[in-house]
Amino acid sequence: MVESRPRGSSRHLLAVLVVVVVLLGFLAVRLFEFPSDRLTIGAVVGGALLVIGALVLPAVLLSGWQSSEK
Repeated sequence: MVESRPRGSSRHLLAVLVVVVVLLGFLAVRLFEFPSDRLTIGAVVGGALLVIGALVLPAVLLSGWQSSEK
């Protein structure tokens, strides 16, 4: 199977995704008036990775299961 996208585009997409998540986290802090001394960049990134992982893991498992049946 030939990969249609170059390998570097995945890294760029991941970098853009992380930047957008961090910016959205800071925007949420401003909008919802969370105490900023309790919310750190690590907490925002970690929470975002947990949410992304919760969405991606079932998709990866199901796609692997589907491809093994064919």
